[in-house]
Amino acid sequence: MAHSFFDGAYVSYWKERVGNAADGSKVSDESVVSFFLQKLPLAKNSSVLDLGCGHGRLFPLLHEKSDHIEGADVTDEAVAECAKLPYKNVVKGSAENTTLPSNYFDAVVAWATYDVVEQEAALVEENRILKKGGYLLITGKNKGYEPTDDLAFIAERNAKLKDFPNHFTDVYGLIKESSLYGFSVRAGVGFPRRGDFGNLQFFDLQAEERPCYEFLLILEKEGAPAHERPLICYEYSDVAKEQAKEHQFDDVRQFFQWHAQNHG
Repeated sequence: MAHSFFDGAYVSYWKERVGNAADGSKVSDESVVSFFLQKLPLAKNSSVLDLGCGHGRLFPLLHEKSDHIEGADVTDEAVAECAKLPYKNVVKGSAENTTLPSNYFDAVVAWATYDVVEQEAALVEENRILKKGGYLLITGKNKGYEPTDDLAFIAERNAKLKDFPNHFTDVYGLIKESSLYGFSVRAGVGFPRRGDFGNLQFFDLQAEERPCYEFLLILEKEGAPAHERPLICYEYSDVAKEQAKEHQFDDVRQFFQWHAQNHG
């Protein structure tokens, strides 16, 4: 389970993620988060869930838009940390099972969360807890990034070799089939290469289809999910699978091990 990875020094891990990554690429800071939160049509009385609230990094930014912010995270450590802040409520729950009421929230913000969850189940759960017309903001990694993006490939390789629960989304498939999850796409942007998110370099996912490493989607709940829904979440990127195949590896993890030994 992805949740067990975050047991222990969980809050410390997320605090350290803010700033620059180990490879020097810029991570999205508060100014970037604020830029995209402005696209959510929220009022002061809107009920908002900070999903994957961690140490409460997003609370001040969300509180600028609404007086009713709740939090959910998978560890006791995160719940205890966020309880120090004036959230209306903080619960121990996952993206796939928040434990929160149905048809309750005007918006759910899952920032830097969806790439470590089982996304198909999470989309169904977030649909359940949102009011009709409510918004879901998610960020994640796209399975079809640029093959020349070496930083993205090495980041994927290293995460997998550390057993980090790193998941990749078929973002264009999700956009096309969003109605089967009970959503429509209000806005979507792609960040072409690793580090572009932190530098606010993006393009409109609905206007053009091209490779991107990360993405941000704002989905609007239209109704209940269909009984049969497409897969949109994968363990490995298309780039990793293709490179493994080119080097005659059937197992991508074994290819990553070989690559780390031979390329550092």
